[in-house]
Amino acid sequence: MVGPGNVAYTTTKFAVVGLSKSLRAEAAHMDIRVSVLCPGVIRTPILEGGGKYGKMLIDIPPKELQRMLERLRPMSPNLFAKTVLKSVAQNKAIIIVPSWWKLIWWINRLSPSLGILLAQKHFQYRQKILG
Repeated sequence: MVGPGNVAYTTTKFAVVGLSKSLRAEAAHMDIRVSVLCPGVIRTPILEGGGKYGKMLIDIPPKELQRMLERLRPMSPNLFAKTVLKSVAQNKAIIIVPSWWKLIWWINRLSPSLGILLAQKHFQYRQKILG
């Protein structure tokens, strides 16, 4: 999905999806299966700026950060892993977990203009909160 404020991250996600879909098409005749994982928010230390790769570059007050994260309904890592492995076993091409993130994916697929508009509104809202 569109990610203003995370342009490099968004760019690499789009690239990985395109690469994976192309590899899936090319490798199918050799019985090689390729899936691409598009994770939503998973409850790991990276969410709160912890962990080796989770450093927050924007100073967000801890209470505000917690409130923002909980609105995204993070999934537990164990449930995430089980769901992803089941989808891989089913040979799904695009795996979106948690499943409620599929709504955002569909909005962007069916109406790219609406997806961009919603991303702009969300970005403006974040900018307003962060001052």
